[in-house]
Amino acid sequence: MGSLAELPWPRQAQQSSLNVKRMLWAVMGSVLTALACFIGAYHLFPDQGPRFIVSASIPMGLYWAEPVQISTLKSGDAVCFEYAAPAWASPRKYFANGSLLCKFVQGLPGDRIVRITDDVYAQDMTSGLRLLGRMSATDSKGRALLAVLDDRGSLTLRADEFWLGSTAARGFDSRYLGRISAGDIRLKLNPLLLLNDLPF
Repeated sequence: MGSLAELPWPRQAQQSSLNVKRMLWAVMGSVLTALACFIGAYHLFPDQGPRFIVSASIPMGLYWAEPVQISTLKSGDAVCFEYAAPAWASPRKYFANGSLLCKFVQGLPGDRIVRITDDVYAQDMTSGLRLLGRMSATDSKGRALLAVLDDRGSLTLRADEFWLGSTAARGFDSRYLGRISAGDIRLKLNPLLLLNDLPF
């Protein structure tokens, strides 16, 4: 048994407990305030403001969304486009028509998109083939996916067309949706805080 000096005094223990409670309330208050600001910004500025993105296609985290300027888009930019289900996918209801899907810009106007076996590549005016991702034969429920390109098939993006995608094999993107019109791209996402950048 410890000496009398080593035993915690009741008043000190109560003060310590009170300090912990105050800290927890302060943290909770900060979180609620941030959440209220986030929701308020979302409703006040539907085309601009913070967005927390949960997707297998781009890194999960907090982004600043802004109306897209098509002329400034470059390969690697994260954007959101308005989904319109192709006829073969419509009965499966992957997403509601008009939903915003967020992907990376992988192909720009003028780029040639090529499929070799199950790999999809882009080729621009100055570089060789650049791997964009792999095709998947089926979706997560085992249903056949209709690919835009057959093996050894290719297409060239026109002036108002982009190739949007990710490295996720079953990401529902241009591999199965084809060319995305510039008019369907709504938002550009600028990363603020990505979960995979956190030190834990």
